[in-house]
Amino acid sequence: VVLSFIYERKGKREARIAKKKIKLLNLSLEIYRLALDRYGLFEKKYHAYALRQAKITEIENGLIVLKDLFLQLQYKYELGAVSQIELNSTRLELQRSSFELSLQENKLQENKDELLMMTNLVHSELDTIEIETIQPLLFAKTAYEDMDIIGSDLSELQKMMMDNNLDMAIELNDYAQSEAGLRLEIEKQYPNLVL
Repeated sequence: VVLSFIYERKGKREARIAKKKIKLLNLSLEIYRLALDRYGLFEKKYHAYALRQAKITEIENGLIVLKDLFLQLQYKYELGAVSQIELNSTRLELQRSSFELSLQENKLQENKDELLMMTNLVHSELDTIEIETIQPLLFAKTAYEDMDIIGSDLSELQKMMMDNNLDMAIELNDYAQSEAGLRLEIEKQYPNLVL
């Protein structure tokens, strides 16, 4: 019976582990960037939806005032206190506002349909959504703080850039991944011991 053991050098093992950790972090950052992009798109569409709702409320309030004004002018016209031109002008403004309301309601429905397709929610759930402000790079900062192999190598400027720019964090991670690969290749030049 012949047993042989391969003893891998500590530096080679550490370099291999470092390269895998950095690759894992890079994939995590890419996933986070996609999620952040998706969240940004949703937030933009949701704010457009909420703004359109506010615009509709404003138009509806204006319509109530215009209807009251039109009824008063119509009453005054019957009494001979206002001219036909003033009454027609108010009627035209009332029709214009009604048309604008129907246009905004159609656009609101389009916005709502886009949001529903994006989130797979039902109509009643959409109005209960609360948008939270997130710190987009908190994930990257936390991930890098957990990486003992990177934390010591980064300057304060690099850390500040990473905290403020996700693309920069990904690029710095790509650089760290290349550096870890280089260290692994250097370690591979030393042979393993076979016992």
